[in-house]
Amino acid sequence: MPRLRTFLRVLFLSLLFPASRIVAVGATFYPAAGGPNKMVVADLNHDGKPDVVTAGTGFISVLLNRGDGTLLPHVDYPTDNGFFLAVADFNHDGNLDVVTENAATGGTVDTLLGNGDGTFQPPITLQSNCGIDPAGITTGDFNGDGNADLAIGNLGPRKLAILLGNGDGTFHLGSCNVEKVGEILAVDINKDGKLDLLGVNTSNQIAPYGLLTLLGNGDGSFQVPLQFDKGAILKSPAAADINGDGILDVVTMGAISIETFLSRGNGAFGRPLTISSKDFVEAFTVGTFDSGATPDLLIETAHGLNFSVTFFAGKGDGTFSKGGAFAIPSYGPTLIATDLDGDGKLDVVGTLPNSSQVFVFHGNGDGTFH
Repeated sequence: MPRLRTFLRVLFLSLLFPASRIVAVGATFYPAAGGPNKMVVADLNHDGKPDVVTAGTGFISVLLNRGDGTLLPHVDYPTDNGFFLAVADFNHDGNLDVVTENAATGGTVDTLLGNGDGTFQPPITLQSNCGIDPAGITTGDFNGDGNADLAIGNLGPRKLAILLGNGDGTFHLGSCNVEKVGEILAVDINKDGKLDLLGVNTSNQIAPYGLLTLLGNGDGSFQVPLQFDKGAILKSPAAADINGDGILDVVTMGAISIETFLSRGNGAFGRPLTISSKDFVEAFTVGTFDSGATPDLLIETAHGLNFSVTFFAGKGDGTFSKGGAFAIPSYGPTLIATDLDGDGKLDVVGTLPNSSQVFVFHGNGDGTFH
């Protein structure tokens, strides 16, 4: 397991996690079905407010935003899947749809078409026929035909499935290649107008290969991966312009670290800048939480059975300054930064699978929360 492979790779630019006071901050908790793990935040009912979709065992839960930053009770949609999530308009009706996949169902994909009011139709199930142990899903138009496609990373068979959208909410297999990626993110990392894939993996079934960049050809195919920090086991790639040069960089997490890869603009990266922790790193999110112009981080760590989230202010050069911390009640595998209440200050939404809840902390605009 990744937790048994803890490592400490401290660069001269690293920042340590010194002991700090963890303050008590009141969160709002909302039930969700199935022990929610993954989560997406998006406007599902066209009211201009971000809503919450979670994936748990056997269910997709939808929690609509009341408009004031609080969430309505969850509405659940049964699915044979329910772990990995992607959201896009897959059938060109102007409404957001949801796609989910789960390793337990042998590589099937469920598509729930949105009605535009925050409700969804029964799932359409597709057998991907490429890999049976999914580790991540992302969406984008990979072949330039105007339809949203899917990319799914698989662990055991080491297959990368590209499912091309038909424009009606269904998909067909575009390619099925062996790639050493699990979690993946679709983004135009080299600014050529073609979507690329960023991949990492954490499985002991695959030797660690760090961060991989698969540059897109614009026709649904991808070039041979470029590999960076090859010895690292990494998770949860996120793209943001960390150093303000107009080029997207990548932030990932290791077992006890956060790794920031500054982009060279051509799909290549330098050696990562490291924030090292004495505790396990469980999740993070990127966003501008204070009055600064550069992205900041919120990082969740676990010390035994105690979990906390720490604010790190971006300095604009790829490094971060540690701020305050607040406690959360249990393990939260997903954190997302979003302005739930429309006050111009980023809030944070997270999942608590052990208690089947979603939690919300509202931002004060200075890196603190209430």
